[in-house]
Amino acid sequence: MHLRSKTVQQLLSVVLSVVMVLSMLPMEVLAQETPPVTTPMDLTAITEDTSGDGWSWTQSTKTLTLTGLTLTVSDDSTHALILPDGATIDLTDGTTSTLTGGSRSTVYSSGEVKLAAAAA
Repeated sequence: MHLRSKTVQQLLSVVLSVVMVLSMLPMEVLAQETPPVTTPMDLTAITEDTSGDGWSWTQSTKTLTLTGLTLTVSDDSTHALILPDGATIDLTDGTTSTLTGGSRSTVYSSGEVKLAAAAA
């Protein structure tokens, strides 16, 4: 009986130790990462609502909502994100989106683009 009790105590100690270590990690370590987009996003020719990992496009309002998009384009001959005139980029509260382009501008539009904060 003494051996069984000692084994249970050791097992409980291991479980509690693992729980303690996991509780000390920042939540970002446990969060699932959104895979990066590496091809340019040209939304000027899109005629319907569409979405992908970390973003969604609403055609009727020309609104690009970013929810953790990582867009990295290394091709120096193109822009990373191309938007139509009158587009709005909504940056969702509580998320981080990163847009990186080559030697050209990262975000391009032939007209006006608005930035807005969207609630999560």
